[in-house]
Amino acid sequence: MQSVHIPHDAILHDNVVVTPMCVFGGIVNVLKGANIGMGSSVHQFSVIGHFSMIAMGSALVKNVRPFTLYVAGKKPKVNVYAVKKYDLMDYLDEITIYVTEGKMPVSEKIVVYCEEFEKLHSESKRSLYQ
Repeated sequence: MQSVHIPHDAILHDNVVVTPMCVFGGIVNVLKGANIGMGSSVHQFSVIGHFSMIAMGSALVKNVRPFTLYVAGKKPKVNVYAVKKYDLMDYLDEITIYVTEGKMPVSEKIVVYCEEFEKLHSESKRSLYQ
């Protein structure tokens, strides 16, 4: 990873992809399966949800829900690539409603990811991209 800064307080969970020239500031929580695009900057105390994808060159100053494809200046949408990759297509409708409306899913297989994110999001006291 060329020119990546991951501070000692950052927590990166399993299967996280951090591409070249990314910078994390202070306490950052990057949850399972998230993908951080090249040249992205993440503000301290931010939480990046499970299986989210952050677009190249993004400057994150808010939290990102699980399963979200985040492109700066655009409304967040579902990271369908990750939903397919992790064999969660059966839950796509619930995931879509969660990402776009914030309504908690009911299926056990995905609610566990959402609950972990919601707890960390609440503790971070940061706002959310919606």
